[in-house]
Amino acid sequence: MGGERISLSDKVSIYYNKIAGKVKAGLMNDIPPGLAYRRGEASPSLKEVEALSRRYTLSSILPYECYEDGVYYNRDSVGFMLLCMPATSLSPTELRVLNGIFNNNHKPNTIIQVSLYPDTNIEGILDSWYESKHNGGELFAEMFELMASNRRDYLSSAKWESLFSDQSLILRDFKLIISYTIPVQKGLSPVEVPKEEIDYLKRALDFEIK
Repeated sequence: MGGERISLSDKVSIYYNKIAGKVKAGLMNDIPPGLAYRRGEASPSLKEVEALSRRYTLSSILPYECYEDGVYYNRDSVGFMLLCMPATSLSPTELRVLNGIFNNNHKPNTIIQVSLYPDTNIEGILDSWYESKHNGGELFAEMFELMASNRRDYLSSAKWESLFSDQSLILRDFKLIISYTIPVQKGLSPVEVPKEEIDYLKRALDFEIK
């Protein structure tokens, strides 16, 4: 049977990807942290994290080879990410603008991924809210500070436990992440892709989103 011969470098790359995939599969857990917490499971201890870091390097887990000036250089592609604020609703005009992102002329095999990430780090938001609420003047300063402090502590408990017993209501800082990846021409290295081309794509996509 005929066919293309696989070079030694391709064999090494295939083997490396298999190993990296097994490492990622071993680290991933599909059970949401809040549900695991309610089941009585605890977060990994520092000892377990340190043991894991001795077995695997961080570079073997991350899917990109290097990062510079907002650009990720992968093994066979180049990409970037944009951090956006999610919207609770969109007008027809805004929907047409977003549709334009996907209807534009993109290179073949371009990947556009939209992710909604529920960040559990809500302390910064609550602290900012606390600082703006507890200042009620000298006469009621102590009372307002106590009320704001209690409210902040109450909302902080909703990181992993629902605020209500009859329904699930936990707090998250939602972030919208748009990743854009273009393949690299065969025979070229990802770092050989003109930086100007990547910057143009970033500016164009960022302009449409804003």
